[in-house]
Parts: sequence; C-alpha cells; structure tokens
Amino acid sequence: MEHKEYPQLSVETTTINGRPLIKVSGTLDGWHYQTIEEALRGQMSLETDAIIVDLSDLQFASIGGMYALVEALRSVQYDVKVYAVATGDVSRVLHRTRFDLRVSLFRGLDEAAALVLPDDSGLAAKILRLGEDEGELPKAA
Repeated sequence: MEHKEYPQLSVETTTINGRPLIKVSGTLDGWHYQTIEEALRGQMSLETDAIIVDLSDLQFASIGGMYALVEALRSVQYDVKVYAVATGDVSRVLHRTRFDLRVSLFRGLDEAAALVLPDDSGLAAKILRLGEDEGELPKAA
C-alpha cells in the first residue's frame, strides 16, 4: 500500500478484490491535477481492466478542484472501467459533467467492490453468473 500526503489532500493506493483502489481524501484544488492523474496512470500501468476510485471523503477547494478531478479522470484509457465512490458535491459534479456515463458511480465502497469481481469485469459478469446459477439468463426489463 502506498500513501502520499499533499497539503490538504491524501492519495492512498491499495487493492480490493484484486483490483486497484485509489482513495482520494481531503480538499482538492486545481494544482492537485497531476497528483490524481499520476495515481491513475500508475494503476493503469498494472494492465488492469478496472480501477476503483474512492472519492467519498473528498471536497473541492474551488472550481479548479472540480476541473482537476474531471481532467484526471479523462486521462483513464477507455478500455479501463472506472468505478467511483462519490457523494455530495463530487457526485453532483460527475453527473453535471456527464461523467457518470463514463464512470460507474456508487454511494459506498462495499457496493462498488461487490460489482467488481476478481476474475471478471463488472456487472455484466455478475448478471451472467446469477443466470447460470438459476439455470436461465435474467429477463430484460
């Protein structure tokens, strides 16, 4: 586990269900962009297909912090799924910038971790497994 602290911001990297987890907490300002982008790029270099980003303890110092978060998330390759834990202002920013179309949002880390399976990727794999256990595939809504 790696832990870095910057004035007002903490970035911790670890794993959950064998997938990279980046926990960003504190107060984010525009000049923190590179810090978050470096953490994301570091995890992508592990050739993962999914990253969980816990933003549940993050606040914005200014509009620059909002911009920094969105720009850092844009740096993630499109073949890497991003699962973000976010509430409050962070969740609202991701919704208003339409980033919730690129990033799967969750209210809690347990909820996100349950959908990111160790051997498979995401919800589709979980749905298929549920269908196999019951002897049939789930019906579309």
